[in-house]
Amino acid sequence: MVRSIGMLLNGQLIDEVDPKGVTMRDDVLLLLFNAYHEEIAFTLPGVEDGPRWHAVLDTAHVGEEPPAPMPPRSQFFLQGRSLAVLSQPGDEWAARYGRSEAAQTPIPLAPFLGGV
Repeated sequence: MVRSIGMLLNGQLIDEVDPKGVTMRDDVLLLLFNAYHEEIAFTLPGVEDGPRWHAVLDTAHVGEEPPAPMPPRSQFFLQGRSLAVLSQPGDEWAARYGRSEAAQTPIPLAPFLGGV
């Protein structure tokens, strides 16, 4: 039975442009969910010298001062029945890993098949 899940949303790899044709970029977000009643340790993704993770939201610690930024590969302990959102600043991520400009040429969508 799955009791926890993590999902990485990389805002530096968005394959979209805004109405003016400028490539859209944003921070890198890590969403962590713990449906179990006990604390679960998550290992933060990234390389050792990569950008640090900043806690944006932790439902188990609402109103408290967020912890200090954490390096990749460190452990983040998520309390039972809670969720957390962590962020790596997009500019720091791009400085470490570079940027992809694939979004300059939008990819056409496949035609809609079936349905009414």
